[in-house]
Amino acid sequence: PDMALPSMAPPMDQAPGVGSAGFPAPPAMPTPPAAPPVMPTPPAAPPVVADPHRLGQAVGQLGMFSKRSGRVAFGILGALLQDGETVDVVVQGRFGGEDGAAVATDRRVLFVNDREWKPDVTVVPYLSGLVVKGWQDDRTAALIFEFEGNSISIDQISERELAQRMASIVRARVG
Repeated sequence: PDMALPSMAPPMDQAPGVGSAGFPAPPAMPTPPAAPPVMPTPPAAPPVVADPHRLGQAVGQLGMFSKRSGRVAFGILGALLQDGETVDVVVQGRFGGEDGAAVATDRRVLFVNDREWKPDVTVVPYLSGLVVKGWQDDRTAALIFEFEGNSISIDQISERELAQRMASIVRARVG
C-alpha cells in the first residue's frame, strides 16, 4: 500500500494574496533602503584636562609608587585648593600615620592623608617664625614644619629632591 503524503502547496484554485485556510498571505518584505555612504570620522581631539592649580603637573614629577600611594590624598588636595592658588611642589609620604601628601602653593602649605572616613587636613600659612627642618638617609626624607609651638611632619618621602625643593620654597616664602 502506497501512502501519499499531503501536499504542502496551496491549492491551485486559491486566489492570489490569500494563504492557506483562507488567511491573508504575509506581506512581502520591503527592500531595505540603501545604506548611506560611510564618511571617515575625524580623529578625536585629545581630552582636555583641567588643572588650574598645576597639581597634576606637580604630581607628574613623582615616581610610580608615590603616585599610587598618594592617589586619594591628591584628590583631597585638589578639592581643598582655592581659586587661583597654584602648586609649586608636592611630596608624598606618611602624614598622621597614614599615606598622605603635602603641597607648597603660592599661598600656604597643605597636608592631607587618606585616613578612612575622616582624613587629617592641616593648613600651614606662610607666617614669619615658620621653620622647616629636613632629614634624609639614602632612601627617604622627612620634613618637619614648626610654627607657633606646633609641629607638623611628613616622613617616608621617596623623592628626596622634591622634599629639598619644598623646604627651599617654604623658607624663601617665609624669609
